[in-house]
This record gives sequence, C-alpha cells and structure tokens, in this order.
Amino acid sequence: MKKRVERHLHVAMACVLMALYVFVNGVPGRPPPPGDKLQLDMTGASWRSWQGDDPGSPCVDYETRFGHDVARVWLVSFPCSGNTWVRYLLESATGVFTGSAYKDKILYEAGMFGEMEAPSSGRTLVQKTHGGAVYGSFRQFVAETTLLWEEVTTDRLLWSSGPLYVLHYEHLLQNTTHHLRHLLHFLRVQKDEGRMACVSTHLTGSFKRSGNNSNFDPFTKDEKMRMTSAVKRVNRLLLLLGYPQPPVYEGFLVPTSL
Repeated sequence: MKKRVERHLHVAMACVLMALYVFVNGVPGRPPPPGDKLQLDMTGASWRSWQGDDPGSPCVDYETRFGHDVARVWLVSFPCSGNTWVRYLLESATGVFTGSAYKDKILYEAGMFGEMEAPSSGRTLVQKTHGGAVYGSFRQFVAETTLLWEEVTTDRLLWSSGPLYVLHYEHLLQNTTHHLRHLLHFLRVQKDEGRMACVSTHLTGSFKRSGNNSNFDPFTKDEKMRMTSAVKRVNRLLLLLGYPQPPVYEGFLVPTSL
C-alpha cells in the first residue's frame, strides 16, 4: 500500500442546490487498476455495523477495523450533503474505518471510531472535511453557498492533479450499489461480494437523513436565477470535460440567459 498513488476524493454540495459531487484524483487515460488488498489492524478497536440483525444473518459478524498504511483520501463537502452516508457505505463495503478532521463524539459513539483518528495516520480509508462555515441570515447563506458551491466544483474540475471520478448524489440515491462498486473500483479497493450483499440490504444505515417536505420552497426568484446560472455553468464544464451530467432539477431551476 505504501507505493499506492495518493488520491484525493472530494465531495462538494450546497444544500440549497441539492447536489453532491464525488471527485477522485487518478491518472488520466489509464485503465482501471487491479484492486488493492487493504491491510487491517486485527488487534485494535472494531465495530459491527449490522450487529442488530438476527443471529443467523450472514451480515452479523462483519467487522470494521482500522487499516494500515492507507493512502490519504479527502472527502470534502458542505454539511448535510450526504458525506456521513458515503462514509457508512465505504466502511460497510470495505471493513475499514473512515476518518474526519472534526472529532465528532456523536459519530464516534455510533461506531465510526475513525472519527478521532488523525487524518494523516494512514489508518482510515477517507478523511472527511467541510468547506468554510457560512453564517448570517438565510439570504446571505443562499448567496454565499451558491458562490462557494460553484467555486469548489470548478476548482476540482479544472485544477485537480489527475483525472476525476464524478458522482452525483442523486445518482447514488437511485442506484446505490452500482455506483458504490464503481467508486471502490476507482479507489483501487477489492470488492467483497459478501459485504456488498449486506450493504444492498442495509443501504441507509443509521446515518442517512430522511427526506424533508419537498413542497417547501424558501427561495426567491432572484436566488433561483443565481443558482440556475451556477448550475448551467458547471454543467457546461462537466459536458466539455466529458463527465456525467447531473439530473434535471424539474420545477426548481428557472430560465436564464447564461
């Protein structure tokens, strides 16, 4: 694992735009590499995500442990964007804890033991971090988050040191195991079919938020126009660079000249 090329996985989402992107740096034009077999610390702390299943379930005994000499991978997002859910999916599919820059005691006590691990330890699969916090009024939040969403996404698309694997959150929701398999493949992690079968029957875990009232619309026409323009500019860039397009936000985006 020491010689494994370091990757950076970036997730960017503005809650007001309802989109999440996963960006993974790699090497352009190279066929997908064979999966790495992650080295596990079999003596340290462990967690069983599905310990509440019936005793005869094949999922009960699967454990998550710390890794050894794992390449650093940043998982970057705005709060409430699905970051923790992606961490749950990765931990469940690989058996390796994910980390964080925040040391959230609630997540730690819920079984994400990598939460208290230093991001540079080499013992966690990915390391969560968020962009700068946005404070002030809701109107200020919408304006600043729209700008930050476009800035972070454009920065990853244009200035990453290698190719990017782009995953839209809505696509992950629609076909979770399919996109999880592709993400693991890009991360060079071998797939355990037994674990994948258990993930497919435990997709949400304890960390995925339930949906809110979809009829609630707090945004002004001007805010919608600004968000529409940002989404269109990012979509054009995705198309130009050959990355998959996000879903169409029917009933939300408005006509603009951009």
